[in-house]
Amino acid sequence: MKFCWNCGIKMGGDANFCPECGAQQESNQYPSSSQMQYEYQSVHQMEEQYQPANQRGHLDDYKEYKDSKRKKSKKPIFIFLVGLLLIAISINNLALNVIGRETTARVESAVRDTRTYGSNLPEPNRYQIIYSFYVNGEKYTGSGTGDFIYGIRSDQTVRIRYLPMYPRINGTVQETNIIGNIILFFLGWILMVGSIKKRIPIGRKHEIVFK
Repeated sequence: MKFCWNCGIKMGGDANFCPECGAQQESNQYPSSSQMQYEYQSVHQMEEQYQPANQRGHLDDYKEYKDSKRKKSKKPIFIFLVGLLLIAISINNLALNVIGRETTARVESAVRDTRTYGSNLPEPNRYQIIYSFYVNGEKYTGSGTGDFIYGIRSDQTVRIRYLPMYPRINGTVQETNIIGNIILFFLGWILMVGSIKKRIPIGRKHEIVFK
């Protein structure tokens, strides 16, 4: 089945002249309807076979890119918060060391610290303690971690420091070591600065290219 190129009427496959308008039909000028349908089905099948696969590949690449970017964006925030925490702890302990007052506290609870702190085995002489002390007749409590060579138990005493204007801020003498807290402060500062540089890259562009 074919169509007249002049008026568009259907004609027999062997007709050389249009029965409607009389126009002469050139051979192979227009493809037959069966040929057109075959070509359409072939193209359609190729689109279904290849285009979705390409689209899925692009979407998978883009999703992977977004996931990696999201993970990278969370990591600097975590590092920043860790650095901020270290700075806060160091400032607290430095304040206790510089303007804090030293006194004797009574140990109310002592438990061996089983954390390894990066080593394979825990320190045998490290304890977590809870203590209490009095300032102007008022009782205050605190907690801390320290190394006690001969061990420690309840009802023993330890030396602590507290802020005169706010005794609730206190710590053991071991924890308020000035050199260790200065190192802790600069470590927190380095983590914070490093995380900010990773969070806001200057002069860099991230893009994904689909080929």
